[in-house]
Amino acid sequence: MKQRPQVMRAFKWQSAARKSGMAREAVNLRDRDLFAHAWCHAEHWQAAKDILNREAKK
Repeated sequence: MKQRPQVMRAFKWQSAARKSGMAREAVNLRDRDLFAHAWCHAEHWQAAKDILNREAKK
C-alpha cells in the first residue's frame, strides 16, 4: 500500500516479462523507461524532499 501506482506497474511488468520469457534486451529497455518515469514523477521528488527534511531535523 505504500508503493505508488507507477512503481507497482513496473514491478508487475517485470514479473510478467520474466514469466513470459521475454528477451533480456527488451526487458532492459522497458525497465529503463519505467525507471525514468518513476524517477521523474512529482511524487518521487516529494518523497526525496521529505526524507531530506527528516534528516536535516536530526
